[in-house]
Amino acid sequence: METGATLDFAGGTQTVTGNVSGPGTVLVSGATVDMTGGTYNITGSSTHVTGGSLTFNSGATVLSVGPLSLTGGTLTFNSGEAIQPTSLTQSGGTLTGSDNLTVSGVTTWTGGTMSGTGTTTANGGLTLSGSNTKTLSRDLTSAGTANISGTGPLQITSGSLTRTGAFNNDGTVDVQAGSSLLMNGGGTSTGTFTVVTGSNIEFGGGTNDLNTGATVTVSGTLLVNGGTVNMNTSSAYRLTGTTLVTGGTLTALGDL
Repeated sequence: METGATLDFAGGTQTVTGNVSGPGTVLVSGATVDMTGGTYNITGSSTHVTGGSLTFNSGATVLSVGPLSLTGGTLTFNSGEAIQPTSLTQSGGTLTGSDNLTVSGVTTWTGGTMSGTGTTTANGGLTLSGSNTKTLSRDLTSAGTANISGTGPLQITSGSLTRTGAFNNDGTVDVQAGSSLLMNGGGTSTGTFTVVTGSNIEFGGGTNDLNTGATVTVSGTLLVNGGTVNMNTSSAYRLTGTTLVTGGTLTALGDL
């Protein structure tokens, strides 16, 4: 594909066994596309799924997907390759599969589902915003700053969200049974954390300030094993589960 060109899979079922390469754009807007062979190497533009499905299977070699954009449909990586998009933007649809994704640029998530046995690592920062629900059913790690805002909640239904950089929640985080929220880099929050029975929220490092408006409702487990957690004035902590402090400091000045 040449610069400025778009390869649009708009309908039907397509099995791709040859090479897809060049500086153009790959768009899946309604077709069912299975890449079972050949080399996928998008070097100058993006891979964009708006509908239908795009699946990379074990026979395909994935060298470069460019920036990834998912607004609808299903994008599945089962190639056995290490997938390294330059950025990831998801506003809908489902990102899934067994491959591990490492995003060098910004990961922007405003809606849809991340699932599968693979992992997603956001090395360039993580932004979650908007009014739509974001459903996490895989392990997601953010090495840069993670910012959550908007009325649409982040629902962690399985797997975990691990933060090694700052975690700033001004929206809603819902940690469901069998899942975990791990925060090791500090941050400032005015939003809501809900941790249900069978799940846990863990503070492992940095300074975590829960300021005016922040509400932490825990029927599961809250664990502090490092760093500092400050539940400041006009924050609220609703505990019916378990609080464990095995390291670090937990200071509660808010409404208990």
